[in-house]
Amino acid sequence: MTGKEFKIARDCLRYSQNDLASIMSVTRVTISRWENSDKVPKSQANAIKQMLHEQQNVTHNIHEQPKNKIEIDDMNNNKDELKLNLEKLLNKINKKITQLENEGNDVEAFKELNGLILLKDEIKNKLEFI
Repeated sequence: MTGKEFKIARDCLRYSQNDLASIMSVTRVTISRWENSDKVPKSQANAIKQMLHEQQNVTHNIHEQPKNKIEIDDMNNNKDELKLNLEKLLNKINKKITQLENEGNDVEAFKELNGLILLKDEIKNKLEFI
């Protein structure tokens, strides 16, 4: 996972660098360094992928039978907010993909493009569950 993909995942989870640093028991500077690097350490990349997976499970569980009207309203608000945030992130990714496609045949741009396409597909899959 590249640093840019790591940052996109953090943004998708709606964590600040400080929040994620606290969860991962590292400093904010470490999170920043990973986000600006070509490759995030495998264990941290796996950890944030697991967080995204858990978020997907939470989103999926939103479809379970609610207990009362207030719970229904809260769940609908959370679902709508999550969907909106994922759609915004998808738009940003699409713009970045277009930008990278127009830049030419740079190897790093190609790697970043492939990572963004994979992330885009993952987000589209999540949107189907919302």
